[in-house]
Formats: sequence, C-alpha cells, structure tokens
Amino acid sequence: MLKALSMYQKLIGKRIPQKLSLPAVDDSNIFSDMYIQTLIVFVGSSIIRRWSFDHSNFKYLNRGVDSLRVENLKSESNIEELKNINAKIVCFYCGSNDFLNQRNTEDILSDSIYVLDNIKCPILYISVIKNPLLHRIMKDFSTLDEFNNNIQEYLNTRRDSSKFMSTDDLFTDDDFKWDGVHLKKTGYKKLQEKLERELIVKKLLT
Repeated sequence: MLKALSMYQKLIGKRIPQKLSLPAVDDSNIFSDMYIQTLIVFVGSSIIRRWSFDHSNFKYLNRGVDSLRVENLKSESNIEELKNINAKIVCFYCGSNDFLNQRNTEDILSDSIYVLDNIKCPILYISVIKNPLLHRIMKDFSTLDEFNNNIQEYLNTRRDSSKFMSTDDLFTDDDFKWDGVHLKKTGYKKLQEKLERELIVKKLLT
C-alpha cells in the first residue's frame, strides 16, 4: 500500500492540464430538446471515466478524466464547458485526487463550490469515496465528513433539484482494486444501484 500511495501521489501531483471535452452544440443535433430530456452527463475523475453506466431509458455522456482534480476544473476552458452543459442532470464526482494530493481542505471546498456554481443543470453530487488509500493518508475521516456536509449545505441552497448522494458505508475494501482507489466491478455495481435509486426518487428513471 505504501508503494501504491507513492505512485498515486506522484501521478496526481503532476500539473498536467486536464481538459473536458463536450460535443459542440451543433454536432448531430446532440443537444436537441428531446435529447436533453433523457440525457445524463457524468463529469469527474477516473471513477467516472471507468464507469459504464447504461440504462435503456436514458442517453448519457461520460466526461470522466483520469487524475482530474477539482482545481483543474477551474480553468477558463473547463468552466466554459461546464456552463454549456444542457442536460436533465449532471452526475458529478471529483475531489478524491485533491485529498490524495493532500491539498488544503478549505481550498478544495472553495474550488468545488466555484465549479458547481458554474453548472446550470441540476446536479447529483456523489460524495468523495472513503477509499483505503485515502484512509491511510487521513487516518480518520472527520475532515472529509465536514467537507461533505458543507457540499450538501451548498446544494441545498441551489434553486433546482440538485442533491447530495452519500457513498458512506457503501463499499468494503474488497470492492477496490490493488491501488486502494479504483473500483472493481462489485464496487461499480453497488454505485450504479444506488445511483439508480436516487434517480428513481427524482423521477428521472422508471
């Protein structure tokens, strides 16, 4: 696990520009009114990129980027991409790499709220997963719990149907790959089942 920690921090610590890539508005009329009514856009880091969400009633766009940190999303080009998303809902997961890189929690929070504030669609925010590698770094999750509570409070102030989805107690260590960060198929199965339940409550899935 120490080797995994060293390798992972080295990777996510690199200042490599991380750019989202959304289709242009006129690409095959992808953002037509009918399409938007059944469209989920996934935005976030490798947990998102490696997730093959599929549901017959919905179209989805996966805009996950490996090693993405919230601070990467603050770039002018990414903020413009986020502002231009037009969908039924945006499923958002980003922040774990910021914590793994041991950034200041207040900075992660202010960056997260700034980024989320630029998404004009309703957001389903997936809480930062308490993975084994993060547990090794943080020792306890009191700081992360406070962070998640602040994100939830922010979402409650939005004038739309945005919602916080907790992943606490969802996974066991066996649901993670050798690096203690990425999910196995069992982990993704649990994550998708919970997401679908949340979307059904919001009447976005039937």
